[in-house]
Amino acid sequence: MRLDQQDGQINIKSNKKYKETTLARFLHSRRELYSTNFVDEMLNEKRKADIVNCLKSIEPKVLDARTGLNGIVAVDIGLDNFLLVNYLGDGVVRILSILTSIYGTKNGILMIDEVENGLHVDSIKYIWSIRKR
Repeated sequence: MRLDQQDGQINIKSNKKYKETTLARFLHSRRELYSTNFVDEMLNEKRKADIVNCLKSIEPKVLDARTGLNGIVAVDIGLDNFLLVNYLGDGVVRILSILTSIYGTKNGILMIDEVENGLHVDSIKYIWSIRKR
């Protein structure tokens, strides 16, 4: 590998035989979707507590979570029935989207557009504390 610097630019040149693949995801602030596949994987890996605690950072009433119709996450907030997570507001959907993106980008790079939009500062602190297993 060789670094060349001129005119304020850095050019990196490596051996043409060297190949590396890096997973990178971009989470756009206007696309508030979470991955139902990643939610299912997290539940299968017994990481429900990560989902519940993440959602609690926005809505403290969340007691439990599961997948419902068409893979949509449903939560127990103490009512008679589970409630679809989408009814809890954009902040809950946003944080679940970030959580599943973090989970799905193991050993890669996750870029989050306007991470602070729609989230309380305490929720953002929780996001930074999430550790991948």
